[in-house]
Amino acid sequence: MGERRKKIRSLLVLFFLLALLLAACATPGGRTAGEVVDDSTICSLVNAKLVAMPGVRSLGIDVDVFQGEVVLTGRVHNENEETRVLEAVRTVRGVKKVTSMLKIIP
Repeated sequence: MGERRKKIRSLLVLFFLLALLLAACATPGGRTAGEVVDDSTICSLVNAKLVAMPGVRSLGIDVDVFQGEVVLTGRVHNENEETRVLEAVRTVRGVKKVTSMLKIIP
């Protein structure tokens, strides 16, 4: 029974060390897993906000997020629509900056 306890203890230590290593891991861009999840959450929230906006071609707008900075590409009907989209995106929690690369195509 003592040998079995040693194996279990060794496995627990190994799993604990593995968990610590994974928690401290960074992506190739130097970001932690938490930061990647935060960017994914921001992207989902921005997309949901765009879909809920009446008169906005949300399917024509692509959202990219990196470290809380949002870049919008795609098409909008007019400048008013672009302004509304930018203002809405800025209200999403976690958004630090919004860059518009939207093209106006009536």
